[in-house]
Amino acid sequence: MAEEWRALMVAACALSTCAEAFLLCAYLIRAFRDMPATAKLMAMKGHNGYWPCQACNIHGALHGNTYYTPLHWPGKGKKSFKPSDLPLRSHNKIIRQATEVEAATTSAEKKRLTKKYGINGLAVLSTLPSMSMTESFPLDLMHLIPLNGLKNLILMWTGNFKKTDAGSGTYQLSPTVLKALGEACAAASFTTPTVFDQDCTHFTAETWTLFANMLGPVYYDHFLKLVLIFNLCLCISISKAFVEEKLQPAIVKGVK
Repeated sequence: MAEEWRALMVAACALSTCAEAFLLCAYLIRAFRDMPATAKLMAMKGHNGYWPCQACNIHGALHGNTYYTPLHWPGKGKKSFKPSDLPLRSHNKIIRQATEVEAATTSAEKKRLTKKYGINGLAVLSTLPSMSMTESFPLDLMHLIPLNGLKNLILMWTGNFKKTDAGSGTYQLSPTVLKALGEACAAASFTTPTVFDQDCTHFTAETWTLFANMLGPVYYDHFLKLVLIFNLCLCISISKAFVEEKLQPAIVKGVK
């Protein structure tokens, strides 16, 4: 696959709509997949690993059998991460670490380095000069928010998220409120399930999106920040200035 893309970068003879021959150069600059597939494509541990992020060096805290990545670690004197100033990875450093993993002479050494860096080896597409390990493998919005963030929020609000309670908070919805939400959704659109107090595993990205834009803002102020981030990501045109001036500040406020 990489050899084919490298050949296209050199040049290939093609015909225009007017049947005129010209030299076509093609450059692969992006590769889109869901999170598990992206991790495999990048030869990295992925979102369930100790080093879950492909763009920064935030690392996980073990809870049971699962790593999670808090910005502020529990306990006095523990480390904190600023969402506006995360320790970023670089393409060159990822390549050096991947090369070090590949050069391991024993399986034990390779396992140690893989765990140390969160990298399984050298990704095939990383050999293309047009690809960046930190910029060329974006995560898709559908899995990040509608099918992940929103879904987990609903589980938290209904007391069904990994057997955790509300702690000192008062955000869990009562069955009465859930029933009212379901009735409102049913009245809003025939594509929405009639109740929210039953099994939600069959919800689609469209269902979660409808809930985010139609009903969520009425009940949770902080939820508005997630809705704002979601809607900003859905803009047809997104420039670098838009990201720096609007999207990034909104994300920072949302995760604090």
